[in-house]
Amino acid sequence: MILIDATTPVALLSIHDLIASQGWDADAAQAEVDAEVTWPDVPLVVLSHDPASAALQAGPTAEMLWIAGQEEYTALTPGGTFKQVPDAGLYIDRDAPNRVIAAIDALVAAAG
Repeated sequence: MILIDATTPVALLSIHDLIASQGWDADAAQAEVDAEVTWPDVPLVVLSHDPASAALQAGPTAEMLWIAGQEEYTALTPGGTFKQVPDAGLYIDRDAPNRVIAAIDALVAAAG
């Protein structure tokens, strides 16, 4: 499994006003990320943006909470791996598609 800068419950709380101002339903988004999930025991790579490249518009506290949440996701399954993607902003798939592809390829090869 690969999570690409996945939203975390506590980080989402810190940016409710921001996402609501952009037309999103902040309460519905919060309910989705707060839903209890059972994590399978599968290889996991968590890719996160580079804080130096594109900090969250909500400020340094939100950034700190975002990264902490990425690290929490990493700990949900044995052998989880956390990687910040250098020079990638909040849309890692657009900013660093080759790094995302490389992470997918590495997971597939490891499972092989």
